[in-house]
Amino acid sequence: MIDKKKSIIRFTKDNQPTFRSNTIHSICQDSKGNLWVGTSDGVYSCTNNKLFIAKPENISFHGFFKEGGLTHNYVSGILPDENGALWMSTWKGIVKYEPSNTWLCQFTPYTFSDGLIDEKYNRNSIHWDRKTNTYYFGSVNGVNYFSPLKQTTSKIPHRVLISTMVLDDKPIHLFNQENMADSIIQVNANLEKKEIYFTFYCGRL
Repeated sequence: MIDKKKSIIRFTKDNQPTFRSNTIHSICQDSKGNLWVGTSDGVYSCTNNKLFIAKPENISFHGFFKEGGLTHNYVSGILPDENGALWMSTWKGIVKYEPSNTWLCQFTPYTFSDGLIDEKYNRNSIHWDRKTNTYYFGSVNGVNYFSPLKQTTSKIPHRVLISTMVLDDKPIHLFNQENMADSIIQVNANLEKKEIYFTFYCGRL
């Protein structure tokens, strides 16, 4: 929305169809000049923000949500790193987003198992010490700090093993208990009922 008298441009759910929330917690600009907005319901990217002054009516935002890779839709803070990635604190840990040439989501979550002091982070409680290239994220239970370029993830894909299927409350083991990596058992189940409920238990090798 443009107020021509005061030269103030406003973006809300009323004029941005992708916006789910008007509550903004953090705003960040990445190395390519794209604007990122963290809200109570998703994070939004604007790649054509050069039009803010010239043609603000043509500005559009793209939203990222839990169903697309975020660990939680409440995005408390956003910091860019020198490699073009973004680090986002949420109410379910910290997430690293690595942009690509498409809108395919590339999120890497960090939780308690990665050393976080807590998984719930306060809004805009972030700081980037550029001299030491250290990030600080404030949670509800203290502060985490780390160097983003020293955080690495494994590029080796994990093998997924479906270990057990529960059908009508009866467990069916899908592998040889003595050597689960060597012998996979084929299960034939007669599904005649109209409503069948089953559960899979899986792990990574």
